[in-house]
Amino acid sequence: MPCLVAARLTRRRRREREEAKDKNGDGNSNGNNNDGKTSPSSSPLPLPLFSEIFATDIDECLPGLEANAVKNAPATTKVEVVQWEDDEAKEGEGEGKTRTAETSHQQSLKLLDLDWRLFPRAATGFLQPPFDVVLVADAVYIPGLMPALVEAMRSVSDEQSFVFLSYYLRSESADLNFWPRLRAAFEVDAIPAASFGCEGADKGENRGLFRLRKRGQKEFEEAEEKRRKEKEEEKEEEEE
Repeated sequence: MPCLVAARLTRRRRREREEAKDKNGDGNSNGNNNDGKTSPSSSPLPLPLFSEIFATDIDECLPGLEANAVKNAPATTKVEVVQWEDDEAKEGEGEGKTRTAETSHQQSLKLLDLDWRLFPRAATGFLQPPFDVVLVADAVYIPGLMPALVEAMRSVSDEQSFVFLSYYLRSESADLNFWPRLRAAFEVDAIPAASFGCEGADKGENRGLFRLRKRGQKEFEEAEEKRRKEKEEEKEEEEE
């Protein structure tokens, strides 16, 4: 999914740039700008929207993830599988090893199995956040891992990041353990499906696409404390 989104955005940006040049009268028939440089329309390879993309899943799903990436990635993208090594002896600064040689590709798509419970150590030691765009898809299904998932989402983003959640209800207990924590950590806005060409996909309460904005640390701590108190009150009421 990440490489498909990036490729599409690359083509769209290039087309918009070409249309803007035509509208301003800057384009010409020989494909050169007035300064003699090659225009985007004559370039054999478009400039990638992203220089580096990470896609993560559990270890047994990596072959399928790699097959999808290789099949759908644009020509400018180098697909490589990265092995995360958690070395606590080095204060948690793990090292990543790839199984492909360096090439001249303009964009890198790195696939790795990475346990959410390793965050934020993995983020600071290897991923080097924040990322500009974060996509979380099909991830809400194991109740006990929901705190780690929300922590991982915060670890790889900042307040300027575009964070998107593609959600489908798979587990009611995971759902109950996820959404209160998510809303404490992020501001959450639903995106109408019609706005991205999927009319009818958001009918019902069990699915949707959401735009998340990371809360500042102080705001997050206050919201998280409020969530904990409400949880304790609910537990006390149940016991009574």
